[in-house]
Amino acid sequence: MCLLISCNSQDRQIAKIRAEIEAEKAAQQARLEQYADSTVYLSFKGIELGQPFLKTIQKVRSHQDISNMQLNKDKTSATCQAKIYLPNRSNALDVDVKIASFQDTITSFLIMSTDYDTREDLKLLYTSRYDELFSSKEKDEGYWGDKAQRSNSHSLLWTFKNQSLRFTTFLRETRENYVKNPKMRSPENRYGVKYTNYFEAITIIYSDIYHCKKVEEYEAELKAAAEHLESLARKEKQKADSINRVKINQRAENQDF
Repeated sequence: MCLLISCNSQDRQIAKIRAEIEAEKAAQQARLEQYADSTVYLSFKGIELGQPFLKTIQKVRSHQDISNMQLNKDKTSATCQAKIYLPNRSNALDVDVKIASFQDTITSFLIMSTDYDTREDLKLLYTSRYDELFSSKEKDEGYWGDKAQRSNSHSLLWTFKNQSLRFTTFLRETRENYVKNPKMRSPENRYGVKYTNYFEAITIIYSDIYHCKKVEEYEAELKAAAEHLESLARKEKQKADSINRVKINQRAENQDF
């Protein structure tokens, strides 16, 4: 009887935990859908997604937090440095910014920081504004193989109806063997593996979903056109080679010997 009661109590506890997990999954999905149905206009220091590229570049050159603005040769992208003000810190964080465009429209821009000391404050700045509960999480771990190190990244992704924001932390993970217990003879008991993560950078990518899709379609068209031209060139070469072989064979057959 005691055993039966104990088993029933354990089953109820497991069922309760499972119900709580399912409820949290449903709540998370509802939060993601709420953001996915929202239209936003994301911007950074006057750089706004979906706005005219060259006009924006000209305007933000004079922004007090923007410096060293440089256009590329084709005037389709630009780089600059910017200052971000973090809570509880008197000094601003200097970050690198790259702005991309398509048909003179800002499609995306990337902010990058390699400062170790401010990494948590920078993350807090964004999770406080956009709420981490409304983000989806992604992890990308490199393949170990026989290497002593690999690259890792962890992302928070906020996806709205028209735009998205991705906050990614890049790490370099190393592993090395060490003597865990010198008294043991078997390798699995004598040695252990030590894993260490090293911070490399944080990137924050603002993207306009509609215009990025147009870029992808345009690039796909360019790729298809290039493949078609390559196919035509191969056929022309094959035809020319075939004609040349016929001429060579005819010359060999018709010679006086």
